[in-house]
Amino acid sequence: MKILHLVGAQDDSGGILDVIRSLQSATAAQGCQHLVWVNQAYHETRRPALTYRYSRYLLAESPNHLRLLFGACRALIELRRLLRQERVDVLHAHSRGALPLTAALAVLWRRNVLFTNHAYARRVGLYRWTARRRHCHTVLLTPNMARHYRLPLTAPNVHVISPCVADPFFLHPLVERRPAGPAGPVVRFVGVGNLLRWKNWLLVIEALAALPGSARCRLQFHHWGPLPNSPESAAYLDELRDCTRRLGLENICRFQGFAPSIEAVLAAA
Repeated sequence: MKILHLVGAQDDSGGILDVIRSLQSATAAQGCQHLVWVNQAYHETRRPALTYRYSRYLLAESPNHLRLLFGACRALIELRRLLRQERVDVLHAHSRGALPLTAALAVLWRRNVLFTNHAYARRVGLYRWTARRRHCHTVLLTPNMARHYRLPLTAPNVHVISPCVADPFFLHPLVERRPAGPAGPVVRFVGVGNLLRWKNWLLVIEALAALPGSARCRLQFHHWGPLPNSPESAAYLDELRDCTRRLGLENICRFQGFAPSIEAVLAAA
């Protein structure tokens, strides 16, 4: 089986490509082949390697919704050309940039397409409309996401999966118990994920600030994750750092950037 993932990523970061890598590893024994349609600006920086096809127009994310829409419309022409050259069994679209493309495939081409939603959008209308199309099969990550989009779990083409964790995380202990220091144990916890506003990393800073000083001094929080290439994400990082300085949490709350090894980050917690 050959699966074409419609992503439009411009850089090798974020959870969507992690999910596809996990799918590739999990289904290799069954003979599944995963192809990833990314933007032509994309460069692979992580392993295991994936197999790519390239688009001039498809974008995974942009704060400009019209740019996403026009890019998806032009990518539809590219996709028709690609599918004439290469037969695929499953079209699997991912998140915001591929949503208009998903709607076009389901309505105009009447082609079955699997759409996995990885994010909480502010404007939910197009997501709801697309999920009701006969040829679209929508996958949501949690029941809470279904409530956010006001999609009934009983709908025939709506499916909910549990939050995913790669199998290797369960094969060995990630955290070792360390002896307490003279002032008591220090609790180290980490956050892993892209620096996106909807993930609400600001809540962690505010929660730490709300603790009594005697408890706060025994905590450390390190965030690991890439900064998406967008002005909105850059402004959000500045906001997080400003809030950390203003609340006097520089020594216990840090944003470390890209993590080459998630296992190593978790092991240090």
